[in-house]
Amino acid sequence: MKARRVWSALLAAMMIAALAGCDSGGGTSQTDSGTESAATGGETSSVMNETGLPIVNEPVTLKFVSYHGVAHKENFEGIEQIDRWEQETGIDLEFSTVPQTAWETQKSLIFSSGDIPDMIVGNQALTDADVSSFADQGLIIPLQDLVAKYGTNLNAILEENPHYRSKIFNADGEMWSYPALADIDFGNRGNVTFVSKKWLDEAGIEVTYDTDTYEYIDVITDSFTTDEFYDMLEKFKQIHPDTSPWIAGTGAESFLDYYASFGAYDNAQHLRLNGDTIEFSATDPNLKDGIKWINSIFQAGFLDPETFTMDSSMYSSKVKADQGETYGVVTAWTMQQFFEMDDPRYDDWAVMLPFIGPDGIQEWPMSVPSVINGFGVITSKSEYPEICARLMDYMYSEYNSVDAMIGPLGSAAIQNDDGTYTQVPQPENVDYNEWIGSKLTGCMPFICPPSVTNRCTFNQAVTMTIEVGQTYRPFQVQKGLPGLNLTQEGNQFVADFSANAMDYIKRKHAEWITGGGIDDEWEEYVSELEKMGADQYVQYYQEAYDAVKEYLQ
Repeated sequence: MKARRVWSALLAAMMIAALAGCDSGGGTSQTDSGTESAATGGETSSVMNETGLPIVNEPVTLKFVSYHGVAHKENFEGIEQIDRWEQETGIDLEFSTVPQTAWETQKSLIFSSGDIPDMIVGNQALTDADVSSFADQGLIIPLQDLVAKYGTNLNAILEENPHYRSKIFNADGEMWSYPALADIDFGNRGNVTFVSKKWLDEAGIEVTYDTDTYEYIDVITDSFTTDEFYDMLEKFKQIHPDTSPWIAGTGAESFLDYYASFGAYDNAQHLRLNGDTIEFSATDPNLKDGIKWINSIFQAGFLDPETFTMDSSMYSSKVKADQGETYGVVTAWTMQQFFEMDDPRYDDWAVMLPFIGPDGIQEWPMSVPSVINGFGVITSKSEYPEICARLMDYMYSEYNSVDAMIGPLGSAAIQNDDGTYTQVPQPENVDYNEWIGSKLTGCMPFICPPSVTNRCTFNQAVTMTIEVGQTYRPFQVQKGLPGLNLTQEGNQFVADFSANAMDYIKRKHAEWITGGGIDDEWEEYVSELEKMGADQYVQYYQEAYDAVKEYLQ
């Protein structure tokens, strides 16, 4: 089978997981390329056309600061995508970039320079805390009025998908940054469990596989209990005594999803939704049984001893070592993280279903798709905030959004006559990084809702990822929070709380998994989190949820 790459660097990064099929700019016609016809124009001011394309009727330069990845030249030199944007909008787009590896330290220095840009853009370039801090300092401007006036495409998205509003606008109705989303149903899950078919055969463990439903993965239809999974690891250890048969990822958070089998629904936010009530999940007493189970696996030598010290690069290297035969069980997003789909080692792995816990619970958490903020902000120094707003809404056209998600259209993807889109293979004998780096920036916002993604035929890699997620769908319980945008005060509190509490939770879970003692220390742990402000942490999210829950029905 020929492996095909996920074309957009942004989609590959997000995976994870809305633009209605409307015309760009204000109901104007579209050309054969799927973008607005400049001939339609619209009402004009002295510089900017309020609708239609081009956006400006005389030369205007907008300055952007972003970061560039390894695939890109500095300042996005030579990007074909930028040439098209400039031709269609009439705007001269001037990018200044820093290496992605330096972005975290450099982004705080942008406003101390003498040349402040019109916008800061990039794939999650700014965190919620960054945006809140910049807003508090008056360094960026609120966007809600600009979107109300010039957000033709974004407003159409929100009308079709009102639940997206919960993340775009905060509890005070303010909007400070432009979002992005590829709303593809990957099963709405995190990592899942893969097992080596070779190790199963060596251990004499017979399983049955679904040979009809899935095209790109092997799925074990047998459901293992938590005790049976332990017994399987024990057999693996007997055959491979010099190894620890399970590598689950990096850190204590690698096990959160597994606790669902013990009746504990937890996640990295440590928040869950019970009806319309938000609860703090890090102190759920049922967690104790799940952590004790992982502790028993660790104490038996079945879990990689460097789970709590290695980084993601080391984790990946360890899985790929020894021709991929160092471990019998791997917790991962997909095995394509390690082996291309045309690599024989890729076919050595099968998906395991969620385990059945001691009380008969077989569940797995379901995440809630949400837009991701921080892809673009307009600085308070910009002389052209309205032109910036029109440009951002231009990016939310269906053509531009699909171009960003699976494109570039015309080379990596095709726009079909029936309104569908098809990804095509990368050109043969072409370096992928050089090829993608000459075509896409990956720095501008886009939104593709299900009304668009359902019309896309994805490549094998994306289709396989969807298949992996669907194996877990029958067992998923949706208790996760929708994306919520807090007030600036709430964002600051959450940032402070998270800096202390999240590290404390990870540390205690790691200590209990490696050394035990959870029963003796549980009450102190709960009390310490209360002192840190767990109740207030929940309250800020509850207020944000209550402010937007009408959109979530």
